[in-house]
Amino acid sequence: MPGGSGQPGSQTIKKGHRGVDSTGETTYKKNLNQNPRTLLPKFYGLYCVQAGGKNIRIVVMNNLLPRSVKMHLKYDLKGSTYKRRASQKEREKVFPTYKDLDFMQDIPDGLFLDSDMYNALCKTLQRDCLVRSNKSPVKELNSRGGQSS
Repeated sequence: MPGGSGQPGSQTIKKGHRGVDSTGETTYKKNLNQNPRTLLPKFYGLYCVQAGGKNIRIVVMNNLLPRSVKMHLKYDLKGSTYKRRASQKEREKVFPTYKDLDFMQDIPDGLFLDSDMYNALCKTLQRDCLVRSNKSPVKELNSRGGQSS
């Protein structure tokens, strides 16, 4: 979520993270169209700029949250605890981005969601994980007896 402003943001990516095969791309596009609640980012472009003799790759994507949503805390959660604490320099920023160990310390009981919100979030995450594994969310959920919408 670059910037948190609701506007497209940019993020640099490593060379190994930019490859997308045609199957993944097709599944990704289908998911964006069929799953409006997806938590996967919407990519607008991948650019390569040369500066100082180095190639810098930039991804432009939409932010997950609209501008009207005010954040009082921001966490970059990766599901790992190895070196996952915000640096002192980061903590001194006006709007710091905390990490996994900070979240575990600050919110030890985790997040509480009502039943409907929890079920909707689980369904969205399940569909998004299928896209990440290059499987069709509609086919997979239907074969498991789940809803496709």
